[in-house]
Amino acid sequence: MANSSDDLPQIIEGMRQFNLSISKSIAPFRWVGYGLLVLAFLSWVAFLTPLNLMNPTWEFQAIGGLVERVPVLLLAFLLIFFGEMSFRKPWERPIIHTLSWLCLVLGLLFFLMMPLGIVNTFRINQQNAVTATTEYNRQLEEAANLEAELDRASTADILAFLESQGAEVNLDNPDQVKDLLRDEINAGRASLTEDYNELRANQRLSLFKNSVQWNLGALLSGVLLVYIWRSTAWARGKHEGS
Repeated sequence: MANSSDDLPQIIEGMRQFNLSISKSIAPFRWVGYGLLVLAFLSWVAFLTPLNLMNPTWEFQAIGGLVERVPVLLLAFLLIFFGEMSFRKPWERPIIHTLSWLCLVLGLLFFLMMPLGIVNTFRINQQNAVTATTEYNRQLEEAANLEAELDRASTADILAFLESQGAEVNLDNPDQVKDLLRDEINAGRASLTEDYNELRANQRLSLFKNSVQWNLGALLSGVLLVYIWRSTAWARGKHEGS
């Protein structure tokens, strides 16, 4: 028994040193977490300003930007909440209480982004279609006007114009020049149609790829943030959470 009594101070000192070592190990994690949280907040503010609400393109890109920045936020919360209440400073208690509720608020916001993202996907697709179709019709109208001018012009006027532009025309029958130019106009129309169809296909593909990525990202972000909120009931008090 005497030996046990003599060893007791050493055991207590060893436990104290062990706790001190753990405290020193945990502290850097939490400070890095607070730093990342501030950086994430500054990044969000810089990205979202100036606000341009009711603009579907801005709202859609804002959702994508927030989703792409959420990993830093999640890592910040993970580091801040590391170790639960162990070795916490008194000033940390109200902060982690607030941050726990912030996780729920942000999680719900990410859930609300999904219907907005889906609606804006179709609105942007419609806008892209209107813009591309308007430009396509304008170019078709220019081709039609050019063809009408070609029909009204005489062969001599056409040849004189081509020569003034430095073009060499070597035809057995000069009257064929109109047919050749008309073929060029028709080829241009076909090229315009191909370019228009390719443009719209690429626009739709890019838009819907981003929509799927960002909407699923918003869903996953919301789930993870709500999970963090549920897992940090200890930060809000023993009477809350399960």
